[in-house]
Amino acid sequence: MKIPEHHSVHKGLQAPLIFRQLKGTFIYYGLGCLLSGLLLTMLLSALISLWAGLMAGVLISGVGLGITLHVQRKGLYQKSRFQGIVHLTKLI
Repeated sequence: MKIPEHHSVHKGLQAPLIFRQLKGTFIYYGLGCLLSGLLLTMLLSALISLWAGLMAGVLISGVGLGITLHVQRKGLYQKSRFQGIVHLTKLI
């Protein structure tokens, strides 16, 4: 099927979505860290005390976002980067 020449074809952004410093799929990972920290804050505040809940929530959210940003630097699929000499032997 031919596309008429007077109609343009929209091909999308052609770039990953970026929110703050998070790109693509890592936006969802960061959101998950924030929501889990919020839920932990509410749970521990109700069960133990307000200060314990706040400290645990901030700690979980902060560490989770830090790990997410660190993993993001390695790339989406985290390929292993072996730096050395590999000797391939014949099995036959």
